[in-house]
Amino acid sequence: DGWTAYPAFSSTLQRCWAHLLREAEDVASDHEEAEPVYRYLKQMFVGLQSWLETDPDPRARAQMHRACQDGLRSLVERSVTDEPVATLLGKIEGGLDHWLTFVGEPAVS
Repeated sequence: DGWTAYPAFSSTLQRCWAHLLREAEDVASDHEEAEPVYRYLKQMFVGLQSWLETDPDPRARAQMHRACQDGLRSLVERSVTDEPVATLLGKIEGGLDHWLTFVGEPAVS
């Protein structure tokens, strides 16, 4: 949820995908422009969860982390007209360094 006190407890932060997906779904239910954003996020998360079940090695994790980070960057760079969708993309962009910690760090879930 991006609480500002979290960095005081750990240098390895993981933003909450449950919060993100719920918010993206809510925005998409009212704003058609957010539907592809929600679909992309949901597919990414579900795909990563399945992929992680294969117990990938650290190198594969690092490669996947970079690829997904690039995907999120592309997502937030899209031009949108609806303010709630822009706010959602801003939230994603603001946590860009912390959405995918669980991919690169096996101990983080």
